[in-house]
Amino acid sequence: MKKYIMYYVILILVLILMGCKNSQQQNTLGNQEEQKSSTKTKPPEVPMLTYEVVDKDRYDAPIKTQIELHAVVSGKITESNLNQLLQKLYYEANSTRDFKYHGGKPTHVFIYLYTSKDHFRSGMGQWIVMLSKIGEDSNVDIRVRKELITQLNEKPEIKDSLTEIKRKEIFRAIVLAEDRADADAQRMYPLPDPGKPGCSQAKASEELKKQSQEYNNLMKKYESELAKQYKISQEQLNDISIEGLTKNWPMP
Repeated sequence: MKKYIMYYVILILVLILMGCKNSQQQNTLGNQEEQKSSTKTKPPEVPMLTYEVVDKDRYDAPIKTQIELHAVVSGKITESNLNQLLQKLYYEANSTRDFKYHGGKPTHVFIYLYTSKDHFRSGMGQWIVMLSKIGEDSNVDIRVRKELITQLNEKPEIKDSLTEIKRKEIFRAIVLAEDRADADAQRMYPLPDPGKPGCSQAKASEELKKQSQEYNNLMKKYESELAKQYKISQEQLNDISIEGLTKNWPMP
């Protein structure tokens, strides 16, 4: 009987040891799965972009207190780190408490981010992402030009034997030609001063029509000169104009 009891005790001990071993293995596997799950769910770290504030304007009046900030970003630009930087700059702006009106706080906040100083200097709204808050109790609105972010990682192409650098040069020349044609047309057919006697809606409409026609005539002339200068066709000029606008190339 003692023999059978001993065998029984040994068998129980073996089963207990095996159970402990299985339990340890299960715990180990459980910990490994937990670590894997933790790794999968952990959000990737987003590197903060380098930036330079190129303009900051404040408006302090009873009607509103406003901060408008323009900054140029650099580094590996993604939608995530652009949003991260916007939130940082907004927090700093919204934490301002030195205004004279509205309890020292800004009621309006505008933040614009650009990929170069040339984009900012153009004054043509060539930002890549912007944040706005209009009104003390209003929501924050963020607008992202996703197509421009995607294009940042594209390699420069050669089209019609023209490098991207050369096409950007031509695009700049086209924009300058448009500005020149507009200025020349306005000088030739200025709109009447509404504050002077004899001015009428009909006269203003007539001058505006002449101005528009002259602009079109001058643009044909200036574009013909550009095509001759760069030894390209009118069709290539049109393609470069569209490409420049689509890719947000800096305007002069």
